[in-house]
Amino acid sequence: MRELLFVTGNENKFREAQAILGLKLARSDIEVQEMQDLNVRAVAESKVRDAFDKLGTPLFVEDAGLEIAALNRFPGALQSWVSKTIGNQGILKLLQGSDDRRAKAIACIAYHDGTRVRVFEGVTEGTISAEVKKGSGWDYDFIFIPDGDSRTFSEMSPEEKDKVSHRFKALSKFAEWLRNPK
Repeated sequence: MRELLFVTGNENKFREAQAILGLKLARSDIEVQEMQDLNVRAVAESKVRDAFDKLGTPLFVEDAGLEIAALNRFPGALQSWVSKTIGNQGILKLLQGSDDRRAKAIACIAYHDGTRVRVFEGVTEGTISAEVKKGSGWDYDFIFIPDGDSRTFSEMSPEEKDKVSHRFKALSKFAEWLRNPK
């Protein structure tokens, strides 16, 4: 199999995808238009179409988001913008006084082969912590606790996070499809 092209400007996502897929990836950080929507799948589909229109070669993109039940699925795919503006402290402030801390971390891998778009979705259910935790990661890793654990993604080792993360689940579905396209 030739190298897969991953269109992303995020070096962290690139390294994580390469490790999870176990494949050598090529990377392009071309500017792709990102529609503003809460729906992660819709954003990923839009991004992969724009990237394919610009590069004209099979490629994939990834988009992720955090849906918080008490905030009517906000921030969803707007997570990156939320991270840059109000940050995790702002999210915690929005949740003050709410007993409902349920959340879903969602990742979508969108692949365009020139004929059609395929989307592989991974979802990890969890809750939002009461405070920003220490550790490593980015964006909501510091406040998202996956179900079945008491630690945030940021408090886990990369290997522990990979076993339960939304990105791991989406990339695993993509890898399975690459081995056995249907």
